[in-house]
Amino acid sequence: MLRRTLRRVATFPHLLLVIAIVSAFATGIAIGRQPLDTIDTVSPAIDVPSSNVCPVEQPSEPGSQGDSGPQGEVGPPGDTGPQGEAGPQGEPGPPGETGPQGETGAPGVCDSTGPTGATGPTGPAGATGPAGATGPAGATGPAGATGPTGPVGATGATGPAAPGHSFGTFNDTTTQTNPTPNIARTFSFNTTLVAQGVSIVDGTKITVDIAGVYNVQFSAEIIKTDAGLDTVDIWFSRNGSDEPSSNGRISVSDRNSSTVASWNIFVELSAGDYIEIKWSSADVDVSFPTITGLSNPTRPDIPSLILTVFQVA
Repeated sequence: MLRRTLRRVATFPHLLLVIAIVSAFATGIAIGRQPLDTIDTVSPAIDVPSSNVCPVEQPSEPGSQGDSGPQGEVGPPGDTGPQGEAGPQGEPGPPGETGPQGETGAPGVCDSTGPTGATGPTGPAGATGPAGATGPAGATGPAGATGPTGPVGATGATGPAAPGHSFGTFNDTTTQTNPTPNIARTFSFNTTLVAQGVSIVDGTKITVDIAGVYNVQFSAEIIKTDAGLDTVDIWFSRNGSDEPSSNGRISVSDRNSSTVASWNIFVELSAGDYIEIKWSSADVDVSFPTITGLSNPTRPDIPSLILTVFQVA
């Protein structure tokens, strides 16, 4: 309302009217601080020349806000307010520079021994001294553990057979003939089948390694190729001498007939003694053949001689 009123003031007489309005407004504030809109804007009668009264304009729309006035002077400071609450702890600042070193203090009084220091490293070994005199021999220590078994040595020569365990089996695979009649001949053996303590020496000597009583037995295949009756004598000799009462006679008759002569003797021999088997015939057509290739059925060969020797005591 005050703005509208001020816009209506255009001359000096109008100014007097404004003063009256302001005075009435101030009085209203002092009485009860009534709102400006409740104050009666009717001013007291003022003698204003009619020639200076402007016709009252009809209210119009409010004008735009005027510019703010200049800043007033700063008033005196008010009383200090109460202490506010403490703010949160700030982050630590960077460490300051190290201050200068202080002066060295006076030495303390030495009134006790300090603790023992750590042991130093062992020094180098000294030179070896001269050897002392040899002391007396100590007692023999216990036997050590048995070492590993050594390699097997080469097989040694066959030793003599134990008593009662000498034996041998031999044969001959040739044909033994009689080109000259009435001559003492000696059977020969060319094959050793099994033997222990008994061997054939020089082809004819039945030799023993151990003294004892031996059973000597043979078998001989006899054949003749002529007619008539013929005989053959067979006996034993020991160490080159005929063995008494050891001879036997076999008769062979008819052409191409054959027979087997076989017997044995018990003889006491010393180690190294030998036995030979002798034979003789008046007929040159008598022989001791080896027969092979037997068939229908197939059969083993027939050797001319088979010999077995066994120690019995």
